Amino acid sequence: MEAFLGGRCGLANPGVACRCHKLTPAAIASGLIDPARLALAKLPVRRVDRLSVDIERVRTAAEVFRSLPEYASSKDFAAQLRDLLDPGAN
Repeated sequence: MEAFLGGRCGLANPGVACRCHKLTPAAIASGLIDPARLALAKLPVRRVDRLSVDIERVRTAAEVFRSLPEYASSKDFAAQLRDLLDPGAN
């Protein structure tokens, strides 16, 4: 995610020009974005900074887990993650 955004998003990488003004009209036309529901457009800057800190914490945790010997989960990890994100699905 970092590599993708870092090469394309001015918020993720100040050295990259923002392209939202070029991409947004096509996203609206194709129905990917509803201009009446732009929830992220109203986020204050400090929330973006907080998100950056949270992403760094997750990245650090992922690095710790990557450095451990192979972990064998008793259940399918993807299924557990789906259950956490949408508990009403099952």
